[in-house]
Amino acid sequence: MAIRILRWMAFLLTLLAAAGVGGAYWLRDRSDALLRDRIETAIAENLPHWDVSFTEFDVDTGGVVRLSDVTLTPAGDTHAFLEIPRMTVRIDRDLLLRHECVVVQTIELDQPTVWINRSSAGEWNWEQLAPFPSTDQPCPEIVIRGGTVILAIERTEEIPASEFEFRRVNARLEP
Repeated sequence: MAIRILRWMAFLLTLLAAAGVGGAYWLRDRSDALLRDRIETAIAENLPHWDVSFTEFDVDTGGVVRLSDVTLTPAGDTHAFLEIPRMTVRIDRDLLLRHECVVVQTIELDQPTVWINRSSAGEWNWEQLAPFPSTDQPCPEIVIRGGTVILAIERTEEIPASEFEFRRVNARLEP
């Protein structure tokens, strides 16, 4: 009789543990989906003149979001202005879970590439960019590791076509 009770207890504990693990995975998936939705909404609201895309999205329990293959292209343009193979965003996880509010603390860009182009008419591609909207949110710390800046100048009557590449650019922008 005691063995039968122990077997039932073991079965119930196993079932309870499985339900707990399943619930934890459900909660993690739900918070990942919530966070991805919040990020995509924030991008659409705050950068309406930009096409922003990314392929992979991963969130850990510490409030770290990892994005892969991030591309920023001015709306209506075919050439990317900025490409980031790996991007890490640290958010305030407590504010997200308690108030569904995304507050970015740090942005880390690994090996980003920015293209700066000057047309033969003397116009720079960055002059066509819409300004970023003002916000009351604090500016996060931005860390750039191993970046590349490509400066391309189209040929004119006075200047030959030129391209300059600045590699291994590292920077830390603190608020």
